[in-house]
Amino acid sequence: MKYTHLLLGLSVSVVCACSDNLTDFIQSDRSIITGNCCRFTNSLTDNPPTSLPSGSRTLLNATGSLQLENRIFTYSGNTWESDLPIVWTDLSGTTDIVALYPTYTDNLYDDLYSKGQLEDILYIKDKFEAGQEIKFQFKHLFSRLTFHISEELQGEIKEIRLTAPVIVDKIIPATADLKLNAKQSHTTITAGDSSESYSFIIPPSENTGLRVELITNHKSFIKELKPQAFLSNYEYACNIKVLDEQSNIGISSAENLIAFSLLINNKEYNGKSLSDFGITKDGITTYRLLNDIELTDEDCKRMKPIGMYAKGFNDTFDGQGFTIYNLTPSAFNGKSGLFGYTSVNAIIKNLCINGAKANLQDVTYLGVLVGSNKGNIINCSILNSTIKVTDSSNKLASIAGGLAGISTGTIINCNVLSCKFQSQTSGGAAGEASGKIINSFFVNNTLVRQGSGGSRGGIYGKGILASSSGSLTVSNCYVDCYTSNKTSFGIITGQDASSYIEHCFYRYYEGLSTGVTNGTNLTKYDVNFIDTNGKSVLSSLNEWVDTNSLLHPEYELKHWTSGNEEIPAIFIDIEQREGGTYLKQE
Repeated sequence: MKYTHLLLGLSVSVVCACSDNLTDFIQSDRSIITGNCCRFTNSLTDNPPTSLPSGSRTLLNATGSLQLENRIFTYSGNTWESDLPIVWTDLSGTTDIVALYPTYTDNLYDDLYSKGQLEDILYIKDKFEAGQEIKFQFKHLFSRLTFHISEELQGEIKEIRLTAPVIVDKIIPATADLKLNAKQSHTTITAGDSSESYSFIIPPSENTGLRVELITNHKSFIKELKPQAFLSNYEYACNIKVLDEQSNIGISSAENLIAFSLLINNKEYNGKSLSDFGITKDGITTYRLLNDIELTDEDCKRMKPIGMYAKGFNDTFDGQGFTIYNLTPSAFNGKSGLFGYTSVNAIIKNLCINGAKANLQDVTYLGVLVGSNKGNIINCSILNSTIKVTDSSNKLASIAGGLAGISTGTIINCNVLSCKFQSQTSGGAAGEASGKIINSFFVNNTLVRQGSGGSRGGIYGKGILASSSGSLTVSNCYVDCYTSNKTSFGIITGQDASSYIEHCFYRYYEGLSTGVTNGTNLTKYDVNFIDTNGKSVLSSLNEWVDTNSLLHPEYELKHWTSGNEEIPAIFIDIEQREGGTYLKQE
């Protein structure tokens, strides 16, 4: 399933003209409310702006310096008008405003499914200074799910049925809060045509598994979508295609992953071949995950690092948004990770590793994903993993990182969260690094010093000198990393040799340095994810993406959206699965 988060927006400006000729309150003789245009921001399609028709009505509630209870405003074609004037109780305070569009005669949303599907509701919930210009920005109260139909299905669809296991009972107009009912489900039925996409309004909820049925002229298909959170004011996109002969080519089990790790290293495995797991097109072979995979300790003992030898893995590995759980990487020739070596042409993308663990001796480079990376790591996540490397002889360097032990290639649109690394040199992205680290984040990782010497950093432990592998550039990243042991530690890097850091943000902790000596636009941020200039870090990250997406289209930079208290910003489409959601015949 390919999910892409898109922020929905509607802008409406409100100006309240006031007179101060009364002692007890300030009253306007008319309200002037303008603005009537809506469009999806960052939409996958170029949807034209939508204008609300004359006669449209919105319901306003306000508390504080402005008191309004279920007040209806009607659009005249140019302005929104109310039968009664706005009355300010004072000009020194603030007012909390809630607005809903559309409204009903009884001011209640008792039947949100009157047309057979959940109605799209717009709302405002914001605070404004009394007596000042009020500018509204409407949002969508519910979520929207859009199915993009593969070419072979277009024109063949008779009907799409989407079942949500939760319904909206009602909306409270004064607060715009929702009352959900998880004991009832609702199926929305949409007639098919030759369209490339179909959209459905669905209730926002934390963990919802949807059921989609697609009825064509010849067959019926069904898919239970994996439960996930659906957020208010976001659109989610899902690609749908019919299972074909090549769709089941890939790695679908722990046994498949073991076989692949041996075959890619020129070893035999039970009559299988690499063609069972990959597809070659235009001279490029892509190996794919088809499911989440949970590994046992015994599974891990049978696996080998993918690309054991110096020439390394030289193809593309597409995780398709799936996760490998409980990996214990083995070691070969001083390198350890799911992948041992990757060449300059290698691509590892759309893969998550969760709960990896390793306690190894005498390994030079250990990365949860790659021991030694010369290639491209794209859209990958490392979560909740614990890595320890010790040196029995006290002569070897032990270097560890979330994505790579050492990386001289490119790391882009990646993240490492809540991991623990104990080695001589360690970093969230890589222990040692040159090349590029772009548009990524590293949060809540613990870096423990093992032995003497070495360097530790929230993004990378140590930059590699230009004379040996070229310099490192780190761009548009943010990091939150704290340690009580300050020795050879930096919030960004322990040692930045030949590194250049640009447009990056770090959570500031008193007494800790960034470790950076060469960079620009390196900015602190606080617990609210606001930088020292008073600007949202989230906005700054996206502005950089917008600019550099045009300058460097080859990077396919991801946009950002709000996360949670621990992870303030995440990627909008971090879970996308490029292969799409496959339907099976019912």
